[in-house]
Amino acid sequence: MVDDCVDCTLIVGPLHGNLFIRGSSNCKVFYVGQQFRMRDCKEVDIAIYCRTQPIIESSANIRFYPLNLFYPNLHEHLTTIGMSAFGSPPRSIHDYTPTPGMRNYSIIDDELRMDLASSRELRASVISLDHNDSVFIQKEYIEKLG
Repeated sequence: MVDDCVDCTLIVGPLHGNLFIRGSSNCKVFYVGQQFRMRDCKEVDIAIYCRTQPIIESSANIRFYPLNLFYPNLHEHLTTIGMSAFGSPPRSIHDYTPTPGMRNYSIIDDELRMDLASSRELRASVISLDHNDSVFIQKEYIEKLG
């Protein structure tokens, strides 16, 4: 569980259980795991690779992206939790508290990008969020190459 983060970047995964984020705003989240839930959040960007449909509640301006991620042993960690690098980015989100006449979330097909300084720091720790390095092979991208 992650509570009350403001202006943070979180990289989580692979996680066998669920990630539950509450009361957070203006964050970037990179997540791979079994389940994702969010409550009372606003202005959050989420690059996600999740086995189940992501869930939001009482949240606004949440943006979902396909996940690009690489670090040594990521394939091994995915296998440990029973997941594979082949799949699809989220196509639907379950919103427990929809707002009449508007959406509390959007699904964006482009990649979630980090600022240059953060990207350099990650590379120094052998983590990459670049699509050229990512181990995740999204079905939609394979179909486009087709």
